[in-house]
Amino acid sequence: MFTLVFTREGESGAEHCEAGCWQRSACPRYATCPKTGADVDRAETERWERLFWPAMKSRGVFLTPNQFESQFVSAAHTTADIETAIEAYKTALAP
Repeated sequence: MFTLVFTREGESGAEHCEAGCWQRSACPRYATCPKTGADVDRAETERWERLFWPAMKSRGVFLTPNQFESQFVSAAHTTADIETAIEAYKTALAP
């Protein structure tokens, strides 16, 4: 579905990339978006393991244990499966 990299400095709101980072220099989040492998290495992997992964699992969505792997959708997933995952993401990521 998308790759998620946790940071503590990120912002959200109007004019931010909604469907994946486009690396637009005009984006208000551009300075905090990961651009290199070193940026990704500074990601909050502990937060993924402690907070996000269990939150998604408790909502019926079993993700890969590694935040750096994409969350894949296949032909075996139904529309209901995808809707369940989207709602779980919204709830787990809500402030």
